[in-house]
Amino acid sequence: MAKLSKTAVVAEEQTTSDGSEVIVQNEKVTNATLLIEVATKLYPVTLNMIFEKFKPMNMSFSLNPPRVDIEGLGYAVVTPTVKPTGDVVVESQPELEDGVWYQTWISRDFNEQELATQLEYAKITANDNIMAVRNNDFELGTTHTVDDKTFNVQLRVEDRVNILAMYVIAKEMVTAGSDHLEPFRSYENETIMLNPQQAVDMAMTALAAVKSISQSTWTLKDQVDSAKVIADIPKIPNTFIPKK
Repeated sequence: MAKLSKTAVVAEEQTTSDGSEVIVQNEKVTNATLLIEVATKLYPVTLNMIFEKFKPMNMSFSLNPPRVDIEGLGYAVVTPTVKPTGDVVVESQPELEDGVWYQTWISRDFNEQELATQLEYAKITANDNIMAVRNNDFELGTTHTVDDKTFNVQLRVEDRVNILAMYVIAKEMVTAGSDHLEPFRSYENETIMLNPQQAVDMAMTALAAVKSISQSTWTLKDQVDSAKVIADIPKIPNTFIPKK
């Protein structure tokens, strides 16, 4: 347990020459004031809890009663302290020192189970992000230019089936010397007219992009799965689409 010293107290305390705390008679207690029930060591206690406890006795209180009144009922103000740094930091039971109650903290490192759980969660999140980027890449597709027209060729599963069929047919048309134009619908919802060789070139570009995106995905997923600590998990890029 890391109990902070008086030098770490958040608010300045008024003290006498011997270091003991001076109770200011008109100091007010609010719902933000840390309180402890001295006899039972119940902590934390709020003003509302005190009001409810003494309500059957027909005792009346001001909204923010003086500190001396609350302490006269068996409660003490707990002096706030600075929260320490650490992987896991929790507040502990206040400690009494030289007549003053101080807030205390327990600070510790993550244990092996917590680290393992965090690593597993980080891996799942990273792999989900990888698949999300890949799926977005397939949805948007790769950029292709025909003559002066630049457009995106989508790479989803159904798109690949169509592209592959287009490639087979266009390849035969090239061999046959045909210059028949075929329509292609782009990501931008535009119809692009392609001659057989243009269709072959576009299909080759698209299928190469699918292969590149897939390989990048597999490589990154392998790196994520083999990570021993969270710091080993690689950064996920915004896209796997190869640069031209």
